[in-house]
Amino acid sequence: MPDSPPEMRRILFVCAGNTCRSPMAAAIAQELLGATVQVESAGISAVDGASAASDAIQTMRERGLDISAHRSRSLSTLNLRDFDLVVALTRTIAQDIRRGGVEPSRVAVLNVPDPYNKELDVYRATAAAIERGLQKLFDANREQPKRQ
Repeated sequence: MPDSPPEMRRILFVCAGNTCRSPMAAAIAQELLGATVQVESAGISAVDGASAASDAIQTMRERGLDISAHRSRSLSTLNLRDFDLVVALTRTIAQDIRRGGVEPSRVAVLNVPDPYNKELDVYRATAAAIERGLQKLFDANREQPKRQ
C-alpha cells in the first residue's frame, strides 16, 4: 500500500489509555501508508508519559515495528481539527469524539477490544484485527472520489 488515501496527511488513533491499541494502530498504519502521512495516537483517559504495554511492544517487535519509545498522551492535549482523520478504537470513543465537535465524516471506527492485562496471544490477535480494519479503511478511502 504505497499510496496514501486521498486527502489524508495527518491521522490520529484514539483508544482509552494510549498504551496498547492506539500505539499499535499508529505503528501499523505508518507501515501501511509510508512516510508521506503523519500518524499519531492518544487516549481518552490516558495518563501522559506512560510507556506502551510490554506485550504491545513485544507484539509490534514480532512484526518488525518498534513502539518502545512511545509515551502516552491525553486526547485533551490535542486540537482534533488538526487531523484529517481520527480513528477511534471503539464505537463509544467515536461517539465521544463526534460530541467533541469533530465532523462525523472525519471519524472512523475500528471497534477492536482492549487487550490490556490479557495474554500475549490476545495482543497478537488485536494487532491482526487492527491491520485488517486499517486495510479495509484505507482501501475504502481510496475508492471514494476526491472532494472538491
